[in-house]
Amino acid sequence: MPLHAPQPFQALTHLHMSCESLSLFSSLLHSISGTDSGTSGFPNLKKIYNIALHCGPTSIWSELLTILTRTKLEHISIIEKCNPEPKPCYTGPTFFELRPFLARPTTLVNIKTLLIFPAHGGSIILTDADVHTLAHACPHLYSLSLGNHNTPVSLGALGYIVRRCRELCEISLRVDARLDALGTIPLDDDEQMYLQPNRRLMRLAIGGSPIACVGPLNPPTAPDLMMSIPRFLHMIAPRLVKISLESHFVWTRYRYREMKTANDTERWEKVKDVLSELAQGDT
Repeated sequence: MPLHAPQPFQALTHLHMSCESLSLFSSLLHSISGTDSGTSGFPNLKKIYNIALHCGPTSIWSELLTILTRTKLEHISIIEKCNPEPKPCYTGPTFFELRPFLARPTTLVNIKTLLIFPAHGGSIILTDADVHTLAHACPHLYSLSLGNHNTPVSLGALGYIVRRCRELCEISLRVDARLDALGTIPLDDDEQMYLQPNRRLMRLAIGGSPIACVGPLNPPTAPDLMMSIPRFLHMIAPRLVKISLESHFVWTRYRYREMKTANDTERWEKVKDVLSELAQGDT
């Protein structure tokens, strides 16, 4: 491969790869990505789809996310697969931030698909501010999936990205839906007041999201919560009929087994039922 030639892959638009680890994929991109999109070895690259068969150090994710800001991609899907057993093949630090990817927002304007899926031991440190930055930087976002591996963000942050990214049709994001979750949404935010509902969103996955973790399922505050959360979801996305409690990747489903032993699953089932009734009522 003529990696040292200027722009050796000018015709390349789609890159689909499978490799042993993300470090190999990151090394390849680093060797031909240049310092920015203008010096990239693949100036017309629009789509990256990579599956790493084994997990590795989370520092690789930070390096890879930084390299991706030197491109003008429209579709990014990076999946770190691991063995199906609960014990991962890498046992070091498991947290990494999305912030390196958001450091140069102007390079993200064309992104329509963003799927970042660390192996089952990895977790993405995500804040409400990160979600706001992502929503501003990617106005044409169609599909967003962090594999439900992010630290939970507020329902307000979910509502913001859903309504600001008007083309968003599916999103996979962990949220904090405990008893005071809706009370923390700023109602006097001027931008929030003018955002319109998203009528394209059809799929919401919230696997492992905490919801009313304290207290019994019924009295005294849970019934109101079971109504207010679906009403909020229906307000931001009127065509959303149901939510998914698990990730769509089979090899990570064990991650949510703990959720099935608590009240969380039963509470989310109630939210799903009410949301379905609200959507059907509108129809």
